Amino acid sequence: MLDYKIKIGLVPERRFLPGPKRTGIFNPDYAVANKKMVVEFIEKNYTGDNTEFINIDFLNDEGMLYHIDQCEEVAKYFKEKDIDAIFIINCNFGNEEAAGKIGQMIGKPVLLWGPRDTIFCEDGTRYTDTQCGLFSISKQLKRYGIPFSYIENCNIEDKAFDIGLRQFMSVVCMVKNFYNLRIVQVGTRVKPFKSVMINEMELMEKFGIDIVPVNMAEAVDKLNKIYNENIEQLRLDAEEIKKRIDTSSSDELLEKMMAFVYFYQQIDKENQASIISTECWTSMQLAFGAMPCLAMSILADLGYLGKRLYSISAYRNVLYRLYRSTGQYDV
Repeated sequence: MLDYKIKIGLVPERRFLPGPKRTGIFNPDYAVANKKMVVEFIEKNYTGDNTEFINIDFLNDEGMLYHIDQCEEVAKYFKEKDIDAIFIINCNFGNEEAAGKIGQMIGKPVLLWGPRDTIFCEDGTRYTDTQCGLFSISKQLKRYGIPFSYIENCNIEDKAFDIGLRQFMSVVCMVKNFYNLRIVQVGTRVKPFKSVMINEMELMEKFGIDIVPVNMAEAVDKLNKIYNENIEQLRLDAEEIKKRIDTSSSDELLEKMMAFVYFYQQIDKENQASIISTECWTSMQLAFGAMPCLAMSILADLGYLGKRLYSISAYRNVLYRLYRSTGQYDV
């Protein structure tokens, strides 16, 4: 089954300067004001049934990261919360050392952004100098070899911010679900379909994608048991289908088609499958006397994903679209 729920750790940060509190540029009060404004805006406008934001208010009175010594505590907290990504929010010039370290320790997708400077001295001095800090942080992330997404230095109400954050949320959903997929493979590739050949070892080594085979003999055995032991329920299901679909199929054929629904649900549960890739011809007709095409449609309505003709590559593309839309794309 698909999981569209994501958790994003918010990492507001500021510059650390030892000694007396600054009164001009890098005055922490302005960074704290930025932090409060940004975090409140994000939590109010982007929290939803499938999206949760985890802040670091536990860390100190400011709820901000400003020293590399704090990274271990923040990383531990985020791992306990099982976050799927972090959003580094530059509230003034920031701290590139701490930002790079937290990105490295978390090992999840990273988004970088900071709000535009809004308060200036008469001589043009900026109190926060956010954009310059973004240059430094992005360079440090590159040095650590950390892939990251970036939203241009803009106001939080700007369209660029909205587009950037929503795109990142989609990426987080894709990354979370793509790695370590379990794909149940029923049967083998159909002989003429060279276009759907895959490298199973490469999928495992590069992405942790596990192909779980169910051979056709085992599949037919399960189908026959379901058909013989649940015939009364299958007849009821077939009658219900007749009310919804104009069909000229025989009752026996419809009942066998409905048996596929229970079969795929069973192997999905037994194998903790993310998705099911199945042969649909010619073995199914020869061995069981029906095809699973109708069952695939019914299962899709129930939230399962199944792909006929053993097209695992095509299935990955469907998953990309589903996760990119965080479940709102109607496949």
